[in-house]
Amino acid sequence: KTKAAVAFNKMGRVWRRKGDLKLALEYLERGLELFRAAGDARGIAGSLDDIGKSLQMLGRYDEAHAKITEALARRGKGGDKRAIATSLSRLGDVQQDRGQYENAFTCHQEALELRKAAGDRWGVVVSQNNLAALSFELGDFAEARAGWLTALPDAESIGALPLCALILSNLGKLALVEGKL
Repeated sequence: KTKAAVAFNKMGRVWRRKGDLKLALEYLERGLELFRAAGDARGIAGSLDDIGKSLQMLGRYDEAHAKITEALARRGKGGDKRAIATSLSRLGDVQQDRGQYENAFTCHQEALELRKAAGDRWGVVVSQNNLAALSFELGDFAEARAGWLTALPDAESIGALPLCALILSNLGKLALVEGKL
């Protein structure tokens, strides 16, 4: 059951990336059912996070918040700092989309601290980017720039090319808004 659940979740993430959120949810829900049947606590939490992300992308923020909050509660019991940080980051994204910026900041900041404590260098850069993006959305361009300029060398030092591209793109967007391009 666990192997099948993993396969369903992988397919759900593929369909989410391809933009078919309805099909993604079908696969992810099936994966969740199988993880529950297998009693796989970690798999259940991961599925809930993935479902929450898909619901967020559909604009169903309250449902997304509920799923990710449940995932976070389950992950908190396991004590895996990286997993908890993942749920906190996703919850921060939902809070940001809901306009609850203080809650979003708290989630992203807690995720950053957990990732630092866990030695998760990739995750640290993700959290730095998330905090900078939140500053950008709030119009604090100096803070956004400082965050992205801190994150970029960290991403480069670990060879995280997708994160480098994201951060450079964000810096470009900032330059456009400030009229410097």
